[in-house]
Formats: sequence, C-alpha cells, structure tokens
Amino acid sequence: MSVPLFDCRVPAEGMAIVDAVLASGQLAAGANIDLLEVEISARTSGKAVVSVSNMTAALEIALRLAGVGPGDEVLTLAFNCLSSNSAIHNVGAVPVWV
Repeated sequence: MSVPLFDCRVPAEGMAIVDAVLASGQLAAGANIDLLEVEISARTSGKAVVSVSNMTAALEIALRLAGVGPGDEVLTLAFNCLSSNSAIHNVGAVPVWV
C-alpha cells in the first residue's frame, strides 16, 4: 500500500473558488480575507484569528505574544528555514543554534 506524502490535486469546485479569489484581486486584504478569518474562527471555538502574509510575520507575532524581546535567547536550528531565525532577530532576541 502506498500513502502519498503530498497530493496537490484540487477538485473542480475548489478551483472555481480559487479562480473567483484570483479574479477579485484581493489576495492580501478585503472581503476574502475577512471571510477566511471568520471561517477559521468558527472552527476554533470563536477564538480571534488574524491572517498574515508569511511565516516570518506569523512567528514574529507568536514570539511577541510569548513575551520574547530584546536580549532574550531563543533556541533554534542552524539548518532551518530563514523565516525562523529572521523572526527571532526582528523581535531583538538572539538566536541560539542547537
């Protein structure tokens, strides 16, 4: 038995939604993003949801919410996506590679 690690096929009804979003020109703000946040919030017991444009921004927000700031040391991997180490740097903390 083979289990695919990643299957990127999108059914026709999904592509219709993608096409409508792309045609709207609202990829980073607007009604589509508002709807996305509302839908995710509804699936997470009404908790507040904020969408961001990339992983660095998401990690930076998470670090700030955790109280990480200037001078703090954060354990991270040296062989890692740049987004991780960039977010640590952006909050003024020091990445410590392990």
